[in-house]
Amino acid sequence: MDRLSNKFKLVRSQSIGVGGGMGGDGGGGKPQQPPPPNRPPENGRTAQIVLLDERRLELVIQPRLYAGELLDLVANQSGLKEKEYFGLAVVDDAGHYTWLQLDRKVLEHDLPRKPHLLTVHFLVKFFIESISHLADNQTVELFYLQARSLIWRGLLEVECDVVFQLAA
Repeated sequence: MDRLSNKFKLVRSQSIGVGGGMGGDGGGGKPQQPPPPNRPPENGRTAQIVLLDERRLELVIQPRLYAGELLDLVANQSGLKEKEYFGLAVVDDAGHYTWLQLDRKVLEHDLPRKPHLLTVHFLVKFFIESISHLADNQTVELFYLQARSLIWRGLLEVECDVVFQLAA
């Protein structure tokens, strides 16, 4: 985790109690202040990670941070043990999701230039035939949230009976 904390700086987190941008600067004891929202950070790029439960993590992605390390951080934040089914994606100009390759640095991907705040989505990347193969309840809940989102947005068609069962 120390290796990860050297590669990015957590600026702010919404709806969860992590970070807050108030770490010490190691010298004078003054709290660290996040960069102003209208000015880009000196190193890296400000990003917002959208979780499946609609919580959002805001952080500055440093140039040396790999997508796999960012996925590890998000999985830790979510309390996820079975992270091999999940991935990180950005929405391109056409509105399609593009998956980040875990063995490449995040900022080396073909990312949208505007707006300055990069939005990265934490999503289920690999679906399985049955959730009975999953070992952890947190993973099952995240699969449910992904399925519910796909149905709600009309990207996954199901019969009315299934929709009512999911809602119950």
